[in-house]
Amino acid sequence: MAKILFLSLAIIPIIEIAILIQIGGFIGAWLTVGMIIFSAAVGAILLRKQGLQILRRIQNSIAQNKFPTNEVMNGFVLIVAGILLITPGFLTDFIGLLLFSNRTRYFLGSILWRSIKKFSKTNAPKMNTDGEVFMGNNNQSENTSTIDGVYSDISNKADPNPNDEN
Repeated sequence: MAKILFLSLAIIPIIEIAILIQIGGFIGAWLTVGMIIFSAAVGAILLRKQGLQILRRIQNSIAQNKFPTNEVMNGFVLIVAGILLITPGFLTDFIGLLLFSNRTRYFLGSILWRSIKKFSKTNAPKMNTDGEVFMGNNNQSENTSTIDGVYSDISNKADPNPNDEN
C-alpha cells in the first residue's frame, strides 16, 4: 500500500505537468490556466452541493437508528473527489469527476468498507474476559474463558499447622 501511495505521489504530478504542457501548447497558456481555475470552482460547488446531500442522508439514517455506513463511505469518496478537482491538473480533474458519479462512489465506498472490515477482523486488538487486550495474532486463544466466582479461605488462621506438634 505504501508503495502504491509513493508511486502515485511521484508519477501523477509528472503526468499532470506533461498534460498541462501539451494542452498549453495546443490551446495557449492563459486558456489552460482558465480551465484549471474553472475546474477548481466547479469542484468546490459540486463538493458543497453533494456534501450537503450526504450530510442530510447521514442525519436521516441516524434519526432512523441505523448506522450510516454507505453515507459515510460515500462522504469519504466525495471528499477525495473534491480534493482531486481542486488540485490543479486535468488528470486529477478527470478522476475527481469520475468520483462524483453516484455509481463510482457507491462502488468505491463498498470496496473501502469491505477492506476496513477485513482489516479490523485481522488486525484489531482483542480483549479477553479478564479485560486484557492482546493482538489477534497472539498465542492466546480467542475462546479462553474465565469462571467468575466468590471464594473464602476456610483454613484455620489461628493455627496454620494443626497437625504440627511442638
